[in-house]
Formats: sequence, structure tokens, C-alpha cells
Amino acid sequence: MTIESTNKELLIVLSRVSKTLFNTRTRVIENKKRFGKKQTYHLSIYSKAVQELLSIVFNIPRGKKSNIVKIPEIILKENKNIKSAFIIGLLVAEGSRRGNYAVRLCSASKILLLDTQKLLVDLNISSKIESWINKRYKKEYYSLSFKRHHLDSLKRECRSGQTGMILSIFKKATEYQA
Repeated sequence: MTIESTNKELLIVLSRVSKTLFNTRTRVIENKKRFGKKQTYHLSIYSKAVQELLSIVFNIPRGKKSNIVKIPEIILKENKNIKSAFIIGLLVAEGSRRGNYAVRLCSASKILLLDTQKLLVDLNISSKIESWINKRYKKEYYSLSFKRHHLDSLKRECRSGQTGMILSIFKKATEYQA
């Protein structure tokens, strides 16, 4: 499994978490620099157990899944702490800053964002979903956005030191994003 990001610090944290939880072999590698783009890195996690966990327990298929990925039922039925932690994870992986006062998630999967919106409603956070046609890929994409000040309530609801640390990295990254 590979995770790509411009945030090397985040990938190092995820690498440590993966090693601790799953006793995996991991590597953070610098990708080839592309002109006019931020430097990206990828984390490779070598573990059949992690693949099986994602596939069997969370119904996340292998291969291309950008249009069909959704929030697993087990998460939708969980308590507010787990829902908050899940949303924080989504933000870290797919989140970005929207203007000065909001954050957003973008995806080709409408169901993913509708499920995320359900979780946010359970946490008393209002959000909105918009759609547009991606000119490069010629397909519909969606974004879910909500006010940035809700990040602190997500962190409090989660009550996890590691998740709080990961959210702090995300908040710092969105403060300085162009």
C-alpha cells in the first residue's frame, strides 16, 4: 500500500504508527521533483495484514477506487470519538484549506462525501457539498467544506494524543497553504 503527500512529517508519523500497530516494514521516499509543483513523498507499507484489514474488515477494494470508496458501515455506527478520529484521518489524507476560514475534502466519490456529511451532522458540524467537472480527467468531482474553527471540536471529541498530533500537523499545513 502506498500513501502520497507533500507533507513528509505526516508520512513519518504514519510510518511510526504503522510500525507500532502492525509491525510493518515502511519507507518514506522522496518522489522525483516536478517543475512548478510541491515536492511529494510516498510512504510504502509492506503488510498483507494491513491489506486484508482494509479489504475484509473495511470493504476497501484493492486497485482503483476513487469513484466508489465510501465510509465503512462500522465507522458510521460508532461513537462520536471514533467518528471524529475518522474525519481527522480523512482531512489529513485528503483535506485542504478553502479560503481563510474553511477546510474541505475533495473526491470523485459522492457517497464518500455524503457519508462524511452524515458524520459531521452527528457531531453538530454543518457543511456543504459542491460539484464540478474536472477538466483534466473529464469527470465529476465533489467537495465538502466546513468552517475551520470546527477542527478544535473534532480534536476534543477524538481525545487521542496521536490523532491530536496528526490534526495539529494538518492545521499547521493548512495555515501556510497557498
